[in-house]
Amino acid sequence: MWKTPTQTNMTPNQLFEIASIYTLSKEIQEKVKSAKETRRGLYLYGKVGVGKTHTMHAIKNYFIKTYNRAWFENYTEMIAKIKSESLSNYGFSETLDRLKKYEYPIFIDDITTEKVTDFQEETMYRILNERYNNGYVTYLSSNRDVDVITNVFGSRITSRILGMCDKLEIKGRDMRMKEALDKTK
Repeated sequence: MWKTPTQTNMTPNQLFEIASIYTLSKEIQEKVKSAKETRRGLYLYGKVGVGKTHTMHAIKNYFIKTYNRAWFENYTEMIAKIKSESLSNYGFSETLDRLKKYEYPIFIDDITTEKVTDFQEETMYRILNERYNNGYVTYLSSNRDVDVITNVFGSRITSRILGMCDKLEIKGRDMRMKEALDKTK
């Protein structure tokens, strides 16, 4: 089980950098270790604060140690970066182009955290469609079950997610809320 920043006197980012796949369930470890052969990532979902981002970082760290490559993006920050680049470069985004063509695993954390615009939907479609068509391993996390995101992103994106990722629910208590409540005792 992962520890909170207060328990370790470390920031969340410091904890993410040392997160290990070996603290995760055997099921997750097996799926991650076979990703190169199966070409399937994971769609991790669950309530806020249960450890989805920590799990994504642990998997990312495994790929960096094993293959020297992996790419992690927070969905909201990624969309803002792509939009900014597109506006200042006559519609071209280097980040979008690289995400579509990156042959190694990518991790997009916290998708569907808000209502999506046409730009966001089209951007996700372009990334996932290219990665699906090329068999590039992709990991996604969300607070929503993949079945629910059809209402947010539409069926063409949901179909690609299910075609390239195994769905896995992360269960537990909100560790940030638990930590905050423990401080008040």
